[in-house]
This record gives sequence, C-alpha cells and structure tokens, in this order.
Amino acid sequence: MSNLFVTGPRFSVFAIPLAMFSHIGGLHFLINNYVLINASNVCAKSLSPDQFLELYLETGILTNFFMVAFKTLAGSYTYAAVGASAAIYGLFGYLSQAEPQLEVGFILISDMIPQLRFKLKSLPLMVCAFEGFLLIAKYSKTAMKRNPIAHEAHILGMILGILYYMALDYSHKHPVK
Repeated sequence: MSNLFVTGPRFSVFAIPLAMFSHIGGLHFLINNYVLINASNVCAKSLSPDQFLELYLETGILTNFFMVAFKTLAGSYTYAAVGASAAIYGLFGYLSQAEPQLEVGFILISDMIPQLRFKLKSLPLMVCAFEGFLLIAKYSKTAMKRNPIAHEAHILGMILGILYYMALDYSHKHPVK
C-alpha cells in the first residue's frame, strides 16, 4: 500500500486526508461501505449532498490530524492508521442529534434478532462506553496492545459529528445578515 494512503508520523502529510480512502483488507472495506451506504440514506433526509460531503470529509480529516498529533505528542511512532471509520462515526454523531428517535440496529445481528434495536439518541453514550472500554483495555493489558483498531478515532469522529450538528443548528437559528 502506498505511503500516501497510510496516516502516521513517519508518513507523508498528504496521508492525513487520503488515509480515509484506504482499508486494511476486503472485509474492512466491505463493512465500512455497507455502513456508509446505510447511514448516507438516512443522512440524505436532513443534509444536502454538499453538507454530507463536508461532514464526511471534515470528520475524517480532522480525526486523522488529531490522531497524528496525539500519537506524536505521546511519543508513539510505530502505528499506521487507515480507513473511513472515524468519518462514518462522524455521520453517526450527526444523526444521533438530527434523528434522535430513529431506531437502528447492529450489522447483521439486528437482521436476525429484530429486538436488538435502539434509538439513535443513545448511540453516543453506547459508543463512548464500548469504545472507551476497549481503548482502556488496549493501553492497559499486554494482550490488547496488538489491537490495531483506533478506538480513540471512533470516539473523536462521533464527537466531531455532534459538533457539526450543533454548528449547523446554530447557523440555521442565527443566520448571518
């Protein structure tokens, strides 16, 4: 894989925006695209196409930038980050505020067990609890240190999506004259 599409402190600065278009393998690519397609159908109800693209790119690029900055400041130089998960979590963060009563489920599991559905308004708390637990476990146990998933990027993407909704909502309530 080209170093242009992998984010990390030892890679090109162009990798920060481009890493969200790269994936580790076929399964990573398929899951991200499955979720992205389903989330974009819901986003289309409350966002114009240019706002959707803006949200997607801003959450992905800003998360990659903050991840590189955080890891560099923490002295961690042996990682590489790829994928669109942070941008997808940004979409979920936005949707949790824009469509709080909408019910969603887990990939494939909710298709088999329809009772495992929840309202989008509870998604940020669920993500922070689950990803936060995995993040703590990742840095506290030797067995989890090999976990390549960037849980902190997921949490940050969710927060940036919520902030995007708040900024958009504020601009609608207080238009510039």
